[in-house]
Amino acid sequence: MTDTTPIRVMHIFGRMDRGGAEMRTVDLMPAMAERGVHFDFCVMTPGEGALNQRVIAAGSTVDVCALKGSFPRFVLGFRKLLRSRRPDIVHSHIHLTSGLIVLLAWTAGIRRRVVHFRSSSDGRRGSLPRRAYQGMMRRLIRRYATDILAVSYGAMDGGLGPDWKRDPRAQVLYNGFDADSFPRHRRADAALRAQWSIPHDAIIVTQVGRFVEAKAHNVTLDAIAKLGEDARRFVFLFVGNGDLQDDVRQQAKRAGVLEHIRFMGLREDVPDLLAQSDLSILPSRREGLPGVVLESLAAGTRVVASDLPGVREIEALCEGLTVIPTEDPGALAKAILRSGPHPVDSTRVPMLPEAFRMETCADRLYAVYAGRAGEPMVNPLPVSR
Repeated sequence: MTDTTPIRVMHIFGRMDRGGAEMRTVDLMPAMAERGVHFDFCVMTPGEGALNQRVIAAGSTVDVCALKGSFPRFVLGFRKLLRSRRPDIVHSHIHLTSGLIVLLAWTAGIRRRVVHFRSSSDGRRGSLPRRAYQGMMRRLIRRYATDILAVSYGAMDGGLGPDWKRDPRAQVLYNGFDADSFPRHRRADAALRAQWSIPHDAIIVTQVGRFVEAKAHNVTLDAIAKLGEDARRFVFLFVGNGDLQDDVRQQAKRAGVLEHIRFMGLREDVPDLLAQSDLSILPSRREGLPGVVLESLAAGTRVVASDLPGVREIEALCEGLTVIPTEDPGALAKAILRSGPHPVDSTRVPMLPEAFRMETCADRLYAVYAGRAGEPMVNPLPVSR
């Protein structure tokens, strides 16, 4: 392959919605294009994804190959797609089902097959059939993947298993962020407060995430209720959408805390909202490497987050992060009360370590694609592996 011939990579996702894995991959496109790498996408779920138009505008394709329904039709359709698009690399992000993807890519003659674990689990119940399926998928990954990546040590443990350290194909690749593009921290401006009926002296607490079970909005609602009369000092911004949004709204109404919450929907200005917040919270039940934590820190906003492996990895390298027990509304309420408003004149923007920088991520991912995955990590986590 010459320098003028791009490396063509087909990324596999469920759908191109505004999830962390999808956003981080799309954000990487300009940096990877500079390195001669072109991204295309294949999704397993029909329907227009929120990121489809952004991907297409960048000159990439989004093909649909539905996994649910007829399995033989999916197998034939996916192999046909690979023959049509002729990618050099297939890069799958769909947790353990990636085992099936790399098997099919191998049968289609794709020489490099990358599996990328993005979360510490898929949230499915551990029934006997489920455990059998997981074991089979792990065997396929171990046999047919040429490279195995994870966004954190916890995600690799949950995906490949605790013995992954003995596999030379496996490495942790932290997501990268362009911290220099984030706005400097400031108190929420008058326009935001007027639009969303936020009192001028209210402390703004922001939770960014889809309305799904893993993001634990119900824990936030319970924490607001535990604030009691102090809840009047705070306004909570819920940023995102999802299947459980109406349920969360009804739960908030029943709990008597709806007046303290603003449902803001999908936003294009999340970095700016984080910069205008006094506190960012992540009460999630599971994450890989939570991007909103790093985005908040890059914006100069303090974070309270659940005690998850990926959160602990960020805590080991960054300041401004408070870790609380998972699914503990009382601990979350106490942490919110301790936060208080951010100083009006603050312009402090914590610098993200090199390990979380966009250029670091792009360089290391290019090394994987170019067959140099054995290169040493930059600023690895300073704990025992």
